[in-house]
Amino acid sequence: MLKKAALSLLFAALCCGNAVCAETLELMNGDRVSGDVVYEDLKELVVRTRAMGDVSVKREFLKGRLKEGAVPKEATKLPSKPAVKKPLPKPLPPKPKIWKREVSFGYDRRTGNTQFSELHSRMKLSRKTKNREFKARGDAYYSSNRGRMSGQRLYGNTYYAPYFGKKARWYNFYKIEGDKDRFARIRYRYTPSSGLGYWFSNDADWKAFAELGAGFTHTRYTIPRGIDGLSQTEIVLTPRVFLEKRILPRTRVSQDLTFYPSITEFGDFRIRSETVFQNEISDRISLRLGIIDEYNNDPGPGAEKNDLRVITTLVYSF
Repeated sequence: MLKKAALSLLFAALCCGNAVCAETLELMNGDRVSGDVVYEDLKELVVRTRAMGDVSVKREFLKGRLKEGAVPKEATKLPSKPAVKKPLPKPLPPKPKIWKREVSFGYDRRTGNTQFSELHSRMKLSRKTKNREFKARGDAYYSSNRGRMSGQRLYGNTYYAPYFGKKARWYNFYKIEGDKDRFARIRYRYTPSSGLGYWFSNDADWKAFAELGAGFTHTRYTIPRGIDGLSQTEIVLTPRVFLEKRILPRTRVSQDLTFYPSITEFGDFRIRSETVFQNEISDRISLRLGIIDEYNNDPGPGAEKNDLRVITTLVYSF
């Protein structure tokens, strides 16, 4: 009798040791299977149920398993913290344009009692960074009166300026100017110069700087019959002042004045003044009115001392 009782206890222990205790299996589709797990391996489990007998469940369809009397896993989980929405990163400010290009064109024609036409075009290229600036510009001007040419002028310059100092207000500049004026008897003229400059203000609404430089001017004149004539080379100073002010949200006015006093030919001098009124029609298109006044107290043979031009152009920037 004692022997049979001992064998029964041993069998029960072996059954519980082989995981034949009652469990509830939850499947991926939401169904549940309750019974004793009598066999399991890496691929499947065999559950002995009262109603269906032995049921095989593949592990790939098994969502979870719970032994009788155990606390469901969901009950042991701590309440999750509410998700904190991270603020969206602020958009980066647009990078300033380093290269700027500009093309302008103007044409004026009058008929009737007077027959007059005038053409002006300009191309401008500039590159500005925190430490240096480069600019190049070319102008062409042509006019006719009653079918006969009355004006023909070309002008261009290149300009390079590296900045220095804590606030980058001081700079050196290196500049080359060249021009040709048929009716001023100037076959060609070029003026290389260099010097020192200072920015008093470089804001978007107010710009002002002054320069003091020195160089030389070489001029080749043409006598009235078109034969090459005199040439002249002289050392000059090149003081310059530039001012630009925004007077309305889309309107600017600027003044660029350069003085060319001669050192070698005392008393000789030239003055170049350019006044500009510019109104922005859009971000890329502007309407510009320019007044260019050039004075030379000792012009070429047969030429006037003062040359004044009023030019209206349409400007495209990109």
